[in-house]
Amino acid sequence: MRPGQIRAAITNGLPLLMPVGVLEYHGQQNPVGLDALIAEGIAKLVAQEVPCVLAPTQFYGFSGEWAGGLKDGEIHIGGDALYGYVKPILKAFYNQGWRRIYVICHHQGAKGVTMLSYQRAASEAAMEYARERGGPGWSESPAVAPDVFRRIAVVGDSAFSKTGYEGHGGKGETQAMMYLCPGTVDLGVWSKDKDSRWAQDADQATAEEGERIAKAIVAGWKEELTKVEP
Repeated sequence: MRPGQIRAAITNGLPLLMPVGVLEYHGQQNPVGLDALIAEGIAKLVAQEVPCVLAPTQFYGFSGEWAGGLKDGEIHIGGDALYGYVKPILKAFYNQGWRRIYVICHHQGAKGVTMLSYQRAASEAAMEYARERGGPGWSESPAVAPDVFRRIAVVGDSAFSKTGYEGHGGKGETQAMMYLCPGTVDLGVWSKDKDSRWAQDADQATAEEGERIAKAIVAGWKEELTKVEP
């Protein structure tokens, strides 16, 4: 986007979506950037349904190397380092004027270090933004809008639907890739005997099921982004 397009999007109150994931092993058949690619794929589909803006996808996060390691393409970023990196980004979004910011994460869930790092950064960015404008006692300052903390949400990709891509590198995430990122899955290199226990049902994945789940997730996002605030 050009600068003028960014300013226009902010003025028009468009939501800002930032997909987040991690570089992590998800079975021999899947790309290591699977988590971020799912979040990005969902965000792109949402953007086809609802006017919004997509921030650059963040691929680096906290893997813990529990699923694989460097030899499998994993890159692990510690929680403190990740927090220190993302906080200035989120604070910049506040200062630019975005009023509805969504960090969309497909990795480890709400209690995972990646999401916790973003949640901490989001909370502190909001607090600092408000204090800089309202000073001490800013909760009663007319210079600080009452929705300051609601402007940003750190959520899972399926937070607004009753279904999602479950598991780790197995059927659920493999069929997500089959639909969202065609051509990235190669079941020819997968083997039930040689791959991890959590990837044992990968051969049951279908692009059709991946599409059905994606549509349900996107429908939830459409409802969230188009609802009228009280």
